[in-house]
Amino acid sequence: MSISKPYFVKISMMIFLLCVLSICLASVRSVYASEDTEHVYNPADFAHKNIALLTGTIYDKTIETYMPTATPVYFNTMGDYIEALRTGKVDAIIDDEAVMKKFLLHCPDLVMLKPLIATSTYGVAIAKDNPKLLQSFNDFLTQIKTDGTYDDMIKRWSDTAEPPPMPAIDGYDDNAKDTLVMGTSGDIEVFTYMSNSEITGFDLELSKRFAAYMGMKLQVNVMDFGALIPAIVSGKIDFSAAMITITDERKNVVDFSNPYYTGGQALCVRRDEATAPLADQRTFFQKVASSFNQNILVENRWKLIVNGLGVTLLISFFAFVWATLLGLLVCFLTMSKNKILNILGRIYTVLFRGIPIVVLLMMIYYIVFAKVNVNPILVAIIGFGLNTGAYIGEILRSSIASVDKGQIEAARSMGFGKVGAFFTVTFPQAIRAALPLYKSEFVSLVKSTAVVGYIAIVDLTKAGDIIRSRTYDAFFPLIFIAVIYLLATGGLVWLFDQINALTDKRSRRIRQ
Repeated sequence: MSISKPYFVKISMMIFLLCVLSICLASVRSVYASEDTEHVYNPADFAHKNIALLTGTIYDKTIETYMPTATPVYFNTMGDYIEALRTGKVDAIIDDEAVMKKFLLHCPDLVMLKPLIATSTYGVAIAKDNPKLLQSFNDFLTQIKTDGTYDDMIKRWSDTAEPPPMPAIDGYDDNAKDTLVMGTSGDIEVFTYMSNSEITGFDLELSKRFAAYMGMKLQVNVMDFGALIPAIVSGKIDFSAAMITITDERKNVVDFSNPYYTGGQALCVRRDEATAPLADQRTFFQKVASSFNQNILVENRWKLIVNGLGVTLLISFFAFVWATLLGLLVCFLTMSKNKILNILGRIYTVLFRGIPIVVLLMMIYYIVFAKVNVNPILVAIIGFGLNTGAYIGEILRSSIASVDKGQIEAARSMGFGKVGAFFTVTFPQAIRAALPLYKSEFVSLVKSTAVVGYIAIVDLTKAGDIIRSRTYDAFFPLIFIAVIYLLATGGLVWLFDQINALTDKRSRRIRQ
């Protein structure tokens, strides 16, 4: 049977079109397949990889369960682990899906993998010796879930790219007689974070509504995530609403409310170079101006810096005054001919020079003042004073010992008593010898205060951490904070140099 030419052409065209269509479909399938597989979580891909997580979370258990050969790498702030991923220091981040979605809005170079690894159930943590507060919160949670308030909160805080304003809460009174103390890390966008130099977020609104329900006012203590449960156990805070996952291990230490949020654990990785965003075409100065605006001016973040600097200088000044008084006492004890006093002075010196200042601060805050409602700034002043006093005592002792005994004997032969010879001959020379080391110790103390964030103090360094957790810019806040420390310590060095010049007769003669 023969086939006419027009019919043959039609058949050929149809076959050709079908081939083209099949090729197009295959291409589309390959594109979608690549997009699907590019962002898919596969445990085998993370064998022997480094995965970043927040200290104090349970994500290390997730890594151990689902990626047993991977290595968890711990960070204290979200900004730190995001920058670690961006710079290739870690291979992935593990965190809650809701939190990850928020910071990915600011980080187009990162992507979240799916499906979720596991689910997490979060509850409010409350001390075991406070069952009434636990029952009250559970009753409150049931009420807001029944009347629709809870669903409205979830919608407002989760479904908007920009942070919503904190609503006015009926019945809440800042002048209420009793205070409810809530602890939070303050750097988890959506839940608790800083906006316009004030703490905000879903957890804060929840806590304020609970305080109103209890007829109390709310006090918020910002601290590292890993310090929240110890703060509850020691009585420093009444409860914590900060995305604390309910686990059997934690239930041995604190009680948990009924779950107030359920989330999913996900991994975040860097995008492939082929899908990375275009290179930034701005000049260096344009980048600096943009960073300054974003990190300092937006939401009045400069106020955090100013307040943090004030706290740092306050702690430094009073701690050094306290340390100087202790140093004089330690110097007297170690130079005493009474063996008991001498031994006490040496024990003090060895003890407080040997304990790291971070450990000392936490021991005082969580153990010594465990059940005492004490201002953490006072704890910092006490802790730094005890630590620095040991060093100042040794500085004074060695400076006094360096004075030539012949001068003292000469003064005694001229009729000066023991005390008179000390204050006339020994003390002035010892002060001149001690002043350079004394100055260095003060500068070291100012810089050491950077660790007070461990006991819920927002100092200069913690203010920088909070800003980094909001802007996800590790470079500019760190440089800015470093410059402020440099200027502050430089000013202190200049001040001590002026004092040294006034007390040094030879320097005065040279200037004249």
